[in-house]
Amino acid sequence: PLEKIEKYYLNEYDQIFILGDATDRGPDGIGTGGIQLLFDIKELCEKYPGRVHYIPGNHDDFVYDVIMNRRNVAAINMENNGGEQTLEDILELMRNNPDKIRELGEWLGKQPLQMTH
Repeated sequence: PLEKIEKYYLNEYDQIFILGDATDRGPDGIGTGGIQLLFDIKELCEKYPGRVHYIPGNHDDFVYDVIMNRRNVAAINMENNGGEQTLEDILELMRNNPDKIRELGEWLGKQPLQMTH
């Protein structure tokens, strides 16, 4: 879907809105690559500021809270909503590349919860 946005939709539309909850199920439906998908969305939004927008959902809120160490219940919410793999990916990045995952958390925290078009 992100490739379609860049190759086709950006040529056809002035603005693209990507709605949240891209994380827990990931591109394969079982959670593999959910965090990478968020990184890719972040990159697309940064590459096309003002044209590509991400509006986070409640699953993104769980990701944000885990990354920013805001609530222990966020990890439980992720696990209860199909986000076991996503949680593992976050924890691995926290161990191996904490700056990168923190940057993702900070970006998520700056995204609007709603937009009018």
